[in-house]
Amino acid sequence: IGNAVYERTPEAKVKFITTEDFINDFTEALRRGPKATEAFKREYRSTDLLMVDDVQFLAGKEKIQEEFFNTFNAITRENNQIVLTSDKLPKEIPGLEMRLVTRFGQGYSANITKPDLPTRVAILRNKSDQENLNIPNDVIDEIAAAVDTNVRDLEGVFNQVVGKMKFSKADVTVETARSILEKMSFKRQRAITVPIIQDTVATYFDVTIDDLNGKKRNKEIVVPRQIAMYLARELT
Repeated sequence: IGNAVYERTPEAKVKFITTEDFINDFTEALRRGPKATEAFKREYRSTDLLMVDDVQFLAGKEKIQEEFFNTFNAITRENNQIVLTSDKLPKEIPGLEMRLVTRFGQGYSANITKPDLPTRVAILRNKSDQENLNIPNDVIDEIAAAVDTNVRDLEGVFNQVVGKMKFSKADVTVETARSILEKMSFKRQRAITVPIIQDTVATYFDVTIDDLNGKKRNKEIVVPRQIAMYLARELT
């Protein structure tokens, strides 16, 4: 969004921050006194576009919320724009004042879903190209397949791999990527197949795979067989 605004209006004043940045800047301004506080207000309230990440962290911070409310009003009063991100809808954030819930709810809300595998691969390849790195495709594929949570986690693993490569001054391999992924609690998921489903269901219900594939009609066999059939139909 910020880049699009710059392309259309190069002179625009665009500011991208996290909520933590806003809190720290405001707290430091208060500590330094009235002049610093006024400078803080001018800096934030004069933007053409203010983008703030993780606004759920405003919750429970009464004085911070008051300043953010005033900043929000000052920007929108000048017909300038604010873009906010959060892991919840405004009305679902506990400890967020109703006046902020109302203000946030007046804008357009978009649900940003997790990137799919091709998108994750494209993100990593783009980062590799931007930084002039020669990351092998199989390493990129390994990371993209394992990290399916969000872009922040994806870039975090990528940065760890790049750091390892630069520190060791050696080419990064799939084994290196897997080691880093495991340390960061990411692991490439196995493809779900019918044999895996059968084995899992058989173990859980203490029956054999032959029982699942057989023709016995007793309840102890029929129920796990139906569950295995349902899972195979839905997951493969």
